[in-house]
Amino acid sequence: MQSTVTKLSGAMVYTTVASTDLDRAEHFYRDILGLDTDRMGSAPENLMVHCGHETGLSVYERPDPPHCDTTLATFVVGDLSSVMDDLRTNGVTFEEYDLPYLKTTNGIAEDSSSKAAWFRDPDGNILSVLQMK
Repeated sequence: MQSTVTKLSGAMVYTTVASTDLDRAEHFYRDILGLDTDRMGSAPENLMVHCGHETGLSVYERPDPPHCDTTLATFVVGDLSSVMDDLRTNGVTFEEYDLPYLKTTNGIAEDSSSKAAWFRDPDGNILSVLQMK
């Protein structure tokens, strides 16, 4: 049966990220990752991180955020190696995985259609960068 709901098909999507320290999160996303940030006007306890192409992260402060071991956001890039070099220069450490379904070498997992790398923000949230082949 085909769905009749179509109103979301053109909508912008923002992911929501919890942080124990909004100032620290703002420093990370703005100064380490190089993204534009702004406090959300009437709600300064929320931080909007602009990621380009009408996407972003909504970061909110929470004293004890839930711990999640899944990727919360993926940045699709044209040159993964160059982006990783820039991020490493800014102090980002990439995760290494040796799992039956995912193996990284120098932080990069590669398959026939893409290559990707994962890193954590100061609160332990997992973010990734992905290059399609």
